[in-house]
Amino acid sequence: MQPTGADLFVSFLPFLLLTSLPFAIGAFYLAPKMGRNRWLWAIVLFLPIVNLIVVYIFFFLVLGAMLDRLNAILDRTKNVAPFS
Repeated sequence: MQPTGADLFVSFLPFLLLTSLPFAIGAFYLAPKMGRNRWLWAIVLFLPIVNLIVVYIFFFLVLGAMLDRLNAILDRTKNVAPFS
């Protein structure tokens, strides 16, 4: 008996859930620091197949938040005298 596509997907589902769990946990802790809803991002990143696209969106949101903070630090230190 040949396995169907549904059988293969069901056998692959535990792997998908285990690999998406670290992304969901990371989003749960990082989302509030960026002013985002932690539960929404954690649930969306935990969903198999959907998280393949959403992880890139979340990555660029984190990167943008980091760059905004670095630019704010740079603006604050522009007018400070160097070490003397």
